[in-house]
Amino acid sequence: MKNIYHSFYGFLVICIGCTSVKTPEDFSEMIDADNIERHIKTLASDEYMGRRPGTIGESKTIQYIQDRFNDYGLKPINGGSFLQPFVINEIKPVPPQKMNVEIGSEQIEYLLKEDFIAKTNYRDDPVTIENKELVFIGFGIVAPEFDWDDYQGIDVKDKVVITLYSDPGLYDSTFFNGINATKYAYIEHKKKEAFSRGAAGLFTIFHDTGPTGMNWPLVQILATRSNHYLEGDLPEVSEELLFSGMLSVEMTKELLRKSGNKDDYIKNALSKNFKPVNLGAKISMTLSSELREFTTNNVIGMVKGSKRPEECVIYTAHWDHDGISENPVNGDSILNGAIDNASGTAMVIETARVFSELPKKPERSVLFFLTSAEEMGLLGAKYYANKPLLPIHKTVAVINTDASHATYPMRVAVNVLKGHTDLDSIVDASAITIGREIIPDPTPQIGAFQRSDHYPFVQKGVPGIWAVGGDDPLEGDSTEAMRLIYEYGSTKYHQVTDEYYEGFLMGNIRLDATFNLVVGHNIANSNIWPNWLEEGEYKVLRDSAMSIR
Repeated sequence: MKNIYHSFYGFLVICIGCTSVKTPEDFSEMIDADNIERHIKTLASDEYMGRRPGTIGESKTIQYIQDRFNDYGLKPINGGSFLQPFVINEIKPVPPQKMNVEIGSEQIEYLLKEDFIAKTNYRDDPVTIENKELVFIGFGIVAPEFDWDDYQGIDVKDKVVITLYSDPGLYDSTFFNGINATKYAYIEHKKKEAFSRGAAGLFTIFHDTGPTGMNWPLVQILATRSNHYLEGDLPEVSEELLFSGMLSVEMTKELLRKSGNKDDYIKNALSKNFKPVNLGAKISMTLSSELREFTTNNVIGMVKGSKRPEECVIYTAHWDHDGISENPVNGDSILNGAIDNASGTAMVIETARVFSELPKKPERSVLFFLTSAEEMGLLGAKYYANKPLLPIHKTVAVINTDASHATYPMRVAVNVLKGHTDLDSIVDASAITIGREIIPDPTPQIGAFQRSDHYPFVQKGVPGIWAVGGDDPLEGDSTEAMRLIYEYGSTKYHQVTDEYYEGFLMGNIRLDATFNLVVGHNIANSNIWPNWLEEGEYKVLRDSAMSIR
């Protein structure tokens, strides 16, 4: 079977001449793992203080990137500067320590983090929630294309709605797009729907078992880093719910039981005959927040195209991380972010070096875009996508790099966007030249498609690639390779233990960078204008861009 597979892709490489797919010897030695490791070691050092936007850690980070871009002779594209500054408003919630619930003649006191999480993004006076009715609204989704309306026949004005996590496809693959999360799965969409109907607040029921890959203890940790970030000028009036939050499964079941609802609430919510459930309960609590404004910077350098410089391919990675933790571990409070995402930043810097030294420059321009505030909600990528320095309709594709695993080089890599665009042919053919296989996201229900810096470009119709090696080592011990990946996800991700250490395995990081180099070079030297395979909003936007191109 393996021989058939490689024969097929050998044929594919020959047949797509317009993509100028290169052979392994062209690129396999160009990426220098020592360079990448040196960048990671520097950027993830304690001196950089966790690279939080708006801190001295940012100043050191963006200076380091600019120095490398200058070393390589990259061109600045923002009035002679590598920087693209923008303003961030940081809203720090001050959550309630308890929530009082009146249900029938009973008064119950629930505790923050143990039972629930709640925050407000209102910026002035404290928000008092007093005797607001609770309504279970199913998924909180109105999706005409799926003939779905969870709000049918109910007025939720001034009430607090409770919704299930994600969309129906997560619980039953015959609904919506199955385990492939739709836009309706995301909390921001649910909050906007509830706000448009006058709801006071929204709770999501957090299921700490099943396919989400999360658990309530991890939610408790993330809740301590739950500041809200908005780019640009704030509206005079907060255009959102009074509050939002999460309920534990245990608290949800207790409320349903005490209200006399003994049925399976998930099964009911999946029924076309679902009707919202008024719990006969009222909640009271007080929340507030604090506001801080600061300026941060994207860093962007360019290798100018030799034939069609107005067209561009963009490499992205976010330089930022979470700064200083409020919960030190063994005296260590610096969230160094070695894998997430000093690794991606280092890979893009090294890719910029290789492009700058090519004797023959690419036909299209190549942008090396190190974004700020990804961890704050993809704000840097969103800012550029809304205020691009090169036209979006001339942007061919975006290649994202976010958290490459420090392990042995992996033969199999997941491309989160595989199956969504017609970039697949050039991506797969490029991968085979370096001995790789590209597979689609095996856990789309987690929502990685929408969770990194490629996505703001996707929302403008630009096809993307985000591929990370993660299975079947080309060399090294398979058990050890997978142990390192699992250990990172379970004990280091977004914790003070995500640090550089001597003996950092660079094989997989180097191979990920080599793949990105090969596929980006092939796109930059092709005539292709990739598009979306599925009909929908992204394809409509891309078709519109291509019509004016």
